[in-house]
Amino acid sequence: MGGAAGPVTAAGSAAATIARLPRCEEHKRYPDGRVKRFPLRLLDLSPTRAATVYVSDRPFRVQDICIPRGTITLGLFWANRPYNVYAWMNRALSVPLGLYCNVCDGCEIDARTIGWRDLWVDVLLRASGQSQVLDLDEVPRGTAPAIHRHLDADVDCLLSRHRALENEVAAELAPMLRRLTAA
Repeated sequence: MGGAAGPVTAAGSAAATIARLPRCEEHKRYPDGRVKRFPLRLLDLSPTRAATVYVSDRPFRVQDICIPRGTITLGLFWANRPYNVYAWMNRALSVPLGLYCNVCDGCEIDARTIGWRDLWVDVLLRASGQSQVLDLDEVPRGTAPAIHRHLDADVDCLLSRHRALENEVAAELAPMLRRLTAA
């Protein structure tokens, strides 16, 4: 990961390609029963993994990273992993500026819906090589010890695999990025 260019806005051939991708919806479930829904485009699908495209409809901020409206975010969701990954792309759609990893469970994937349960804690893997654990304060008091062990193990996994995960995500995204940027 790396590169000094800022996030990309959906323009040109990428925007046209994205508009032709099939629609799907992300269902982010919280342990308290709340559900947030996000409109996505389906970039790739297998029985155990989905790759999606989301074009932000408003600016947002994660720590000190400002993500402007129109930024293309690529999402990777696995049915057999305790996390999913969002990659905020640079202007050229060549490298992620950083990876935002959600610790989760219960990911269900099909062509219309990607549903998963958010377990509060996130890990930001920065292009600089720095990692940051986020939202530990959101884990409610009284959460079962088994869930705490799950969270600890998954966060440790993400932190210890920072560079390996970057390389893996880059390899998975490479053919999809070529598809998005092809004229």
